[in-house]
Amino acid sequence: MDADAWLVLGNSRTFPKAIIRRIRDRKGVERFQLYKWDLNPKRCLLMGGLPRVGLTPDL
Repeated sequence: MDADAWLVLGNSRTFPKAIIRRIRDRKGVERFQLYKWDLNPKRCLLMGGLPRVGLTPDL
């Protein structure tokens, strides 16, 4: 991972439940994208964009 991505751990300490990525829009405003994580990258799913961390929906 890097400084703009965080792993969210659920009950399993081996695999993350989600990844939160910090991005900036065209105006330079920070936004966060929440991805449901899967070992197979083709099955990772964008859950939504969030204005700030802490508003994450249930996965």
